[in-house]
Amino acid sequence: YLYSGARVVTALDRRSGKAGLIWFPGRRIIVTVDTSYLLTGEELMALDRSAYHAAGQKRERLRREISSINRTKYSLERERRSLQKRKDELESSLRTTEGEIKKLLSSGRFEDVPPLRERRDELKLKLKLISDALKDVAQRLREIEDKLKGKRDELEKVEEEISEGCVKWKVPCDCSEAMIKAGDVLFVGGEGKVIAFDAENG
Repeated sequence: YLYSGARVVTALDRRSGKAGLIWFPGRRIIVTVDTSYLLTGEELMALDRSAYHAAGQKRERLRREISSINRTKYSLERERRSLQKRKDELESSLRTTEGEIKKLLSSGRFEDVPPLRERRDELKLKLKLISDALKDVAQRLREIEDKLKGKRDELEKVEEEISEGCVKWKVPCDCSEAMIKAGDVLFVGGEGKVIAFDAENG
């Protein structure tokens, strides 16, 4: 595998060029048999490879699911706004029509009332259909919100699992330009400095 990245490090298959199933939030990485050493520009950490790989895959799956749910939520919110606008227009038309009916009745022009009553009935029917559609969208949005909350809670637990179970150690480090491992020592380089860390415990 080839590991490359700027803000994150992604594993690429050297034969096919396809991205791997895991990415690391860092600038430099060294991978050994059981440990990955990651330099982020803010800290240096050692990760348990097997534990991080499994948890990292789960985290990325959850992030993709959350992104998909958010797209559905956005679409439903846009539909709700459109329906609400149409409902407001229908209610305005209905008020105008009923006002015209009252004026005709008060002036004794009874022969002109039936067409307006037909229009009023049509508006009421359309308004009912729009109101029902709004209720349906509101219900779907509530279900989406519940689903989104569940996925976010699950993601938070995975993040805690990664932080507590996958990180062997981590130390503050503002270097991000270079990192090499020589025996049990990690050397990291930044602007105008090189720092050595014990690979076992940081």
